[in-house]
Amino acid sequence: MTTTTDPLLSLLAINDGYPTARWNFADAVGTPVASPGGIGNAVTVTYSFLTEVPSYYASLGLTIDNFTAFSETQQAVTREVLGKLSAVTNITFQEVSGVGTLTYGLNTQTDSGGYAYYPSFAYSYYPSTGLIASATPRNYSGDVWIALDNTGYYPGGNVYRTLIHETEHALGIKHPFSGAYTLEASLDNRAITVMSYTNPPNSYFQDVTSNGAGGYNFNYYNVTPESPMVYDIAALQYLYGANTSYHTGDDLYTFDTEHPFYQSIWDAGGNDTISLSNFSKGSIIDLRDGYYSKVTIESDPLPPGYTSSATPTYNGTNNLGIAYNAIIENAIGGSGNDTLMGNAVNNALTGGVGNDTLQGGLGNDALDGGDGSDIAVFSGSKSEYLVAYNGSGFTVSDSVLGNGDEGTDTLNGIEIFRFADGDFSSQDFVNHAPVGIPGPLLDGQEDSPYLLTTAALIAGITDADGDLMAVLNLTANHGTLSDNGNFTWTFTPDA
Repeated sequence: MTTTTDPLLSLLAINDGYPTARWNFADAVGTPVASPGGIGNAVTVTYSFLTEVPSYYASLGLTIDNFTAFSETQQAVTREVLGKLSAVTNITFQEVSGVGTLTYGLNTQTDSGGYAYYPSFAYSYYPSTGLIASATPRNYSGDVWIALDNTGYYPGGNVYRTLIHETEHALGIKHPFSGAYTLEASLDNRAITVMSYTNPPNSYFQDVTSNGAGGYNFNYYNVTPESPMVYDIAALQYLYGANTSYHTGDDLYTFDTEHPFYQSIWDAGGNDTISLSNFSKGSIIDLRDGYYSKVTIESDPLPPGYTSSATPTYNGTNNLGIAYNAIIENAIGGSGNDTLMGNAVNNALTGGVGNDTLQGGLGNDALDGGDGSDIAVFSGSKSEYLVAYNGSGFTVSDSVLGNGDEGTDTLNGIEIFRFADGDFSSQDFVNHAPVGIPGPLLDGQEDSPYLLTTAALIAGITDADGDLMAVLNLTANHGTLSDNGNFTWTFTPDA
């Protein structure tokens, strides 16, 4: 058993002794057994809701206890789950009557919320060439069974998560904790992959509602995923390709301040924005693909005079992931103290109200701190950047040393510049004009030439920034001015 952080090694059944566990294995015909082709190909998968136990179960010696067909509500929820899976990958799900490639039914189970069978093909090959000659799906592969006593047919409910989990099994995704490759323990939780059995840290939620009679109802539960998570999406897209037509417009992603969640974003194009403008608690938005954000949602407080032995832990940590290769361009904070982090493209980060921290990363970014005392973060030392003030805001470029990796950022509403070697006030980068104190230049006698020196010319002039001052040009009235070539000038008055 090998521990890994790789989603493909830890989640793909084809890497764990099930080489045919993908519905595009039929495309492997004509390719070598040692390296069957078709991985990444789009596929159409039929599905159906069983009205009876298929006859092949008896012939296989498999028993289904208390078979029950899905209700209309359960069917609708299943279609919704299939829609979320097809949104991220190139699988077209097609509903049929009878027995589909995937089938769904209910039965009685012991200590289980559901189970499913991997895709499985019987295949033959030519011994002389080692090429696959035929591939036929086995009849039970792709069957999904949900426990009759499992509840929660809604996003975030147990059955909803179970439907995602078991359908992923039926598409060729395994548990991260079993097999030849297992996921590193710190990643083996449901915020990373729905296939985990482990709740994420900080997932326990306290929900307090009025009972309508002057009292309260208290509900405690672990928040659970309502979509495929980042590692799930990576594994599914490896098997079947990415859905490049999903969310190709300019999308705005918003969230309910009262609804705890775990979910991931797959977005195939456009100029997109995550907005938490309706949130008052400080959050973290990280726009990098494969990374997670913290959309801060806290458990309900106990009413005055009430106590509880339960300790709610959910606070939104790692509740929003961005799938690998998904690009979100912009982030908007709320009225709390937010942290906004950009990615490799040109980002617009808007802090809003609060004392916010903004880091553009690579690209030419626009950072707007808004109200409050806001910080712009840069990865290098101050000397690696050129900072220019334009009268209302700043531009910061790392091209001073010629690498230009972080581009040129435009800053407004930023009070603190945070470099690797320290924090600097924005006022440190505002260049104030020198202030002169007029006075007579006394050198010589009336109507006689007299000498002007640089020291005399700049005497009495002050500069708040301590800039080096020099005389660049002189003009004279009522006389002529001669440049002596040694930073002195001779003024000859008119007669």
